[in-house]
Amino acid sequence: MNSRICSLLAVFAVYFSQSTRAESIWLESESARPFPSFATTGSAKPEWVSGEQVLSLNLNQNQIEEAIPETGLVISHPFTVKTAGEFSFWNRVVFENGRAPFEWRVNQGEWTVNSREAQPISNVQELAFWNPIGWTPMGKQQLSAGSHTLEIRLRRDLRNQDQKEIRYLSDVIHITSSPWRPHYRFRPGQVEPPPASRFELSAPDAPRVELDLTGAWHFAPYDEFGEIPEDSRVSGTRRYPDTDMLTWSSIPVPSDRNEAIPEARFAHRFVLRTTVDVPEAWEGAGFQLEFEALNMISSLFVNGDYVGEFAIPKSRWVPDVSSYLRTGSNEILLVVKDSYYGLAPNQTGPGMRRSQYFPESLFTRNQGVNNRLDFPVANGHGQAGILDTARLIATRAPVYVADTFVKPFPITRREIEMDTSLFNAGDTPATVTLGLCILDL
Repeated sequence: MNSRICSLLAVFAVYFSQSTRAESIWLESESARPFPSFATTGSAKPEWVSGEQVLSLNLNQNQIEEAIPETGLVISHPFTVKTAGEFSFWNRVVFENGRAPFEWRVNQGEWTVNSREAQPISNVQELAFWNPIGWTPMGKQQLSAGSHTLEIRLRRDLRNQDQKEIRYLSDVIHITSSPWRPHYRFRPGQVEPPPASRFELSAPDAPRVELDLTGAWHFAPYDEFGEIPEDSRVSGTRRYPDTDMLTWSSIPVPSDRNEAIPEARFAHRFVLRTTVDVPEAWEGAGFQLEFEALNMISSLFVNGDYVGEFAIPKSRWVPDVSSYLRTGSNEILLVVKDSYYGLAPNQTGPGMRRSQYFPESLFTRNQGVNNRLDFPVANGHGQAGILDTARLIATRAPVYVADTFVKPFPITRREIEMDTSLFNAGDTPATVTLGLCILDL
């Protein structure tokens, strides 16, 4: 290949990479112009908002006519696009249960309404009692390269549900040309990924070997967007998550997610994962994963394949993973739904999505909330994840003892009877010898 062709290919590669590079525009809401005269910038938890400030307009009915003109109050956010394309607009707003609808447009275009009912928030945190903050998807716009202006408009007739107040509290606006999953106050790429979470199974020096999976696992919020259908509320997650879209941190296992990562307490669906290395000597063996205590609805994936789900709160689960595990590197991944998914929707009111914002304290002091639980989690519900030891159990042969039930007779008979269940993880029939060892401890 001559040098001219090489040069042309190099130029094309640079142009292609630049033209397809994702663009991210981060607009702090409090920097909007003009800054409304009735607005403030304070927040209940400044450490949980971008730039530690918000744009807060909290108008009672006596202030609305003075603060908002008849044509509406327009708040402008100028921004610049480097490369033309389709962009998604997101707004991190507060007071989801009482925020007023707002309108938005770009470059004097048509106004589009954003409301709690049509565009509910996700990726929620609780700043204070009945004061959740989260991201609402505004919509998409085709934009050319150059300068643009995003406008937010509040109108007198667009009020919150009781039609008395207008609340618009915005932390930050994100405009992006790529698919994006919000992660609290952080910009894309701002959170450093954690070190690799990895365990190694020892060589098969005994018929049965156990690997304790206690240690640092990866954790990522995995909220559902939009309304949550009732038929899926109490079910596991069968689709493997797009792990490249998630923002990962580290969590100790075992632990209660609510205590280990309190800022992610309202991530009502989340992902836990780790990696296990299996030596080649274990080829053809039997494998189980043992979770001593899970809460609440857990879906297991091994190497991207769906294994099964478990939905008994704070209970032990021992799924067979022999046909999913392989020699070499293996990803173990759990998608967990916490106890908020145990809240049945109010038949005469808002659906499941609004339940996702309920203050934590309502579970312990509000009978109306507890009466809607259709899982036994009213007491001590506030725990989530892998609450006790997790381990990998490997057996040298594919046939192993899956369960033993001991039935002691009265001491006068001096007998013990046991029911033993065997499981063949292989694909052919097998003849086995069952051994028994009784230890006097």
